[in-house]
Amino acid sequence: MDLLMDDKALNLGSVALLVSMVVLLILVLRLREVMLKLAVIEQSNTAIESLKSGFKQHNELLNELKMVTQGMSQKLTLLDAKPPPEDMVTQSEVNALKQQLQQIEIKVQGLESQDPTSRLYTKASKLVASGASVEEIMQECDLPRAEAELVMSLHAKS
Repeated sequence: MDLLMDDKALNLGSVALLVSMVVLLILVLRLREVMLKLAVIEQSNTAIESLKSGFKQHNELLNELKMVTQGMSQKLTLLDAKPPPEDMVTQSEVNALKQQLQQIEIKVQGLESQDPTSRLYTKASKLVASGASVEEIMQECDLPRAEAELVMSLHAKS
């Protein structure tokens, strides 16, 4: 009888050990999955920071170009208002400056509309502001889930 009880105890102990090992294996697999997701999020954060930096530089250049354009426009307006002295600018030089100003304005407009990633994140931000879900942002802007979630969290912070 004692031998039978020892076998039952041994069997129960074996079953408990086996269940513990299965639970441990499941936990290890879940941990691995979480770590992979964290790695994707870190990569997305790095990419977003890089895009933010590029976007900031792009905006600084645009602002600088706008200021230069405004200054040139003001100078041209002043030149048009009064006739230049003979040793100053001729009318053909004024016309050349106007053409250069128009070309610069066209380039500024081109730069503003050229950056597809900033348009993409602007669209994503507008979607977040309108109450769109993560799935809608992913679909509309063709963003991975991690980036869509980051855009939502960034928008929530501001």
